[in-house]
Amino acid sequence: MGPYPRVHSQLQVDAVGQAVLHALNRALDEGHAAGVVFRADDRSALLNLPFIDDMTTVMTVVTLSNRKRPRAELREAILAAALSLIGERGYARTSVDEIVAAAGVAKGTFFNFFPSKLDVMKAYYEGIDLEVARERSRMNPASPLKALRDYADGVEAILLREGRLMLELLDLAMSDPAMRRIDEDSGAADADEFASFLVLVRDLGLIGPCVDPVKASAALVDLWAGAIRNWLPHPAPGSLSRLFGERIDLLFHGLGYSA
Repeated sequence: MGPYPRVHSQLQVDAVGQAVLHALNRALDEGHAAGVVFRADDRSALLNLPFIDDMTTVMTVVTLSNRKRPRAELREAILAAALSLIGERGYARTSVDEIVAAAGVAKGTFFNFFPSKLDVMKAYYEGIDLEVARERSRMNPASPLKALRDYADGVEAILLREGRLMLELLDLAMSDPAMRRIDEDSGAADADEFASFLVLVRDLGLIGPCVDPVKASAALVDLWAGAIRNWLPHPAPGSLSRLFGERIDLLFHGLGYSA
């Protein structure tokens, strides 16, 4: 993005004026110069401050923001505005027009970062997935049952913090084919990490030496998914760890766990 301020009309403008503002702001976002020729009733005026008084389209009051916005910051502003609206209204009832208005950017700028509204949720999923992976990375194989309960507590805190956004994400993961594939890929990666964890647990002699960590991981992932499904209708702090703990106690008993 170039070192150019954005233009915001403070008055009502007609369709032509809106198109001009859109084109100008897109040019500013992409780092182009701020001079744009505006034509109305076969007359032209340079869209620049101060405005020419006799412009037939009312665009006389304009404010300029002098703060340069790096691309990373611009993307985060769009993402934050989108997630805020989706959290309030839901995914289906939130439009790209509303997102760009809330973020204060041109529509073209939104599409520079996110090819579609769904890509906003893909980015959100990626961020949540990284947080969950960090929780898994903290699991101590020397105390596997405690480690898994602590993992459940950490994930539960994330789910409770995100509220409706998480519900919207889970709904998309079930209803949208692209999001379902992302969720399945994430689940496969989770299973691999759980399998690596169980290898360490087995190497410490805490479960039977003949335990297949891949098969045991698949069972662990199924138990985790079941605990999540039972928790979602009535989420409460501490309850996910309890639901998951009940299941993993039985699993580890079958794996020959000895503390």
